[in-house]
Amino acid sequence: MGCGFENKQNKFWTGAKWKTQLNEKIKNLKQKLPVNVGIGTIIFDGNNVFLGTPGKGIWWSSIKEELVFKKLTGKKTLYSENIYQLLFDKEGYLWVGSERGVDKV
Repeated sequence: MGCGFENKQNKFWTGAKWKTQLNEKIKNLKQKLPVNVGIGTIIFDGNNVFLGTPGKGIWWSSIKEELVFKKLTGKKTLYSENIYQLLFDKEGYLWVGSERGVDKV
């Protein structure tokens, strides 16, 4: 297991190179992510899941329906696309940890 997270609905997600597990149901993210990449970290914010990847940045999807991941983009370019940690603060900002530093998204 590369990472794990329990969301507000008490569902535990684990991440590995290609798969994430939601309780006992395994979803193959290789078919969901539009890039060939592993998953380094998982975090939830409301009904959205965010995946940090090694070399391909941050991807997100709503968990209300079928997972459709999109790359997270914005005005600021991240220090690195190698994402090690994701964290939301009390104000709702996403903080991103990589080998080149910390970004506030």
